[in-house]
Amino acid sequence: MCLHYPALADGARPMSRCALDCWLSGRIDTGSWQLGPAATTPMYNLSFIFDECGFGWVPPEIDRSLLYNVSYEPGSGAIKLYVLDDSGTFLHKVDQSGTIVRQHAGLAVGADGTRIERFLGLAFNFNDVLIDTIEGDSYYLLLEKSSPSEYIKFLTLLCDASGITRAQFVDAVNRINQRPVGNIFECCKQLAVSGVRVNVAGRGNKIYSRPFRVGNGFEMDADTTRFLMRLYDCDTTGLSWPLEQLWVATDLPSTRVVVGTQRPGLLQRRD
Repeated sequence: MCLHYPALADGARPMSRCALDCWLSGRIDTGSWQLGPAATTPMYNLSFIFDECGFGWVPPEIDRSLLYNVSYEPGSGAIKLYVLDDSGTFLHKVDQSGTIVRQHAGLAVGADGTRIERFLGLAFNFNDVLIDTIEGDSYYLLLEKSSPSEYIKFLTLLCDASGITRAQFVDAVNRINQRPVGNIFECCKQLAVSGVRVNVAGRGNKIYSRPFRVGNGFEMDADTTRFLMRLYDCDTTGLSWPLEQLWVATDLPSTRVVVGTQRPGLLQRRD
């Protein structure tokens, strides 16, 4: 996940996962990163997510205490984990089949937007539309801080590149937000899409929202709520803060929806 994307911690700048499926970071610069204080205070129930959810096999060289994102698919119950490497430059993406791949921070690999521009057909300001994380041909980008003109242009071209109509795109946006939009302009106004995954090989794109953080809301089913309560070892009242960090994603053009947690504060800026 990328979108795999943390909130700002005190004295820190975000670096997120992909969540969406993902790390969606702050403004691009040449700074480096180190693990922050949160690394010593895990907020996830690690015994539940690793031992009870089928990840007990994860090799010891992957530090479980650095679990950054957890994605959960309502309906199927499929789970993926995103664990930071102690270098802070990539995530181990782990699925229940036993596959582990790396998602690299864009800064760490000197990513530029050439392949994205070639795929979408226009140039972009990549200090405005931010490349966050890269996994093979997939680029995860943050749109939360983008200007309206770049935001609308990017989503319009993403819609076209995904082979879907504007109406289908709006339907997808409304799957990941309880507060509906009617078009891409309303999507921009309500910040209904906070991040995207672009696969430049044409193997599928994805949009991400942060519905609770921006006030759009998202209706979760009972199984998803129970999963999150076990993951955070809390009751429904205790979910208030974790929901502020929650990402919700859907593939274009399928109707599949995934929710993704995030652990802000795990990374901090090294001057």
